[in-house]
Amino acid sequence: MTSLSELLLPHFSLGLGIGALDAALVPQLAALVDKRHAARYGAVFSLQQTAVSLAYSIGSIFIFILYNV
Repeated sequence: MTSLSELLLPHFSLGLGIGALDAALVPQLAALVDKRHAARYGAVFSLQQTAVSLAYSIGSIFIFILYNV
């Protein structure tokens, strides 16, 4: 794949899927915090966002390594 139009649909689909999963997971995470712990949403949501950011960066590095093999 060398053109922008060939990469547009896969990246859009991946972003849409991750966004839908993230949008569904955050309220569940808040409900879990309400149920089991004190209302410490800041720490929980910062850990969730850190995990998402790490997944994006580590995933990109991993795919780069696999692509060059």
